[in-house]
Amino acid sequence: MRPGLHYYAALRLRQSNQLKFTGNSLPSFPSREEQTEREIRDTLMHLRLRLMVATSGPTDVGALLLSGFPSFTAYMRAALRLAGEQPGLETRPVIERAAALFGADPTPFLTCFDARRTTQHLAVPLTDPMVDRYMAFVSALLQYVDQLPGDQPRSDAYELSSRGVVSA
Repeated sequence: MRPGLHYYAALRLRQSNQLKFTGNSLPSFPSREEQTEREIRDTLMHLRLRLMVATSGPTDVGALLLSGFPSFTAYMRAALRLAGEQPGLETRPVIERAAALFGADPTPFLTCFDARRTTQHLAVPLTDPMVDRYMAFVSALLQYVDQLPGDQPRSDAYELSSRGVVSA
C-alpha cells in the first residue's frame, strides 16, 4: 500500500523545516497567515536579490517587476480572503481593493497590470521612484499579513476558493 499524498506533502514540509511538531509528535502545519507571510517574504527577498544582481538596464528592471507581478497579485487575493472578502477574478479591482485594505499606493501595480495586458514590456530604471513605490506596496502587504492573528477563522470566500469553487 502506497502512502497518501498528505504523507509526501508532510515529508517535504518537514525536510524544508516548515513543518512543526507538537509535544505528542503530531505534525502541526503553519497557519494560513504564517504561510502567506512566509511566501511574501521569500518572493520579496528573491526580487530584491535579483534587482541587486541581475539588472543591467531599465528593460531588466521592468522584466523583474513584471515577473513578480503574478505572485504578488496572488498574495493580494490571499490578503483579501484573510480579511473576509471575496477577491473575485478581475485583477484591477483586486489591486485597488488590496491597496485600500492596507493603505498603499496602487499605481505601480496598476502600471504593471497595464503593461502586461498591452505590450508585455516595461522599461524602468532602477532609480525610478516606481521601483520604490512597488517595493513599498509589497512591504505594506507584508506588514498587513504580519499583523493578522495567527488563526483567523475561515471566511466563506476562503472556504469556496480553497475548494476550487469560484463565483464571479
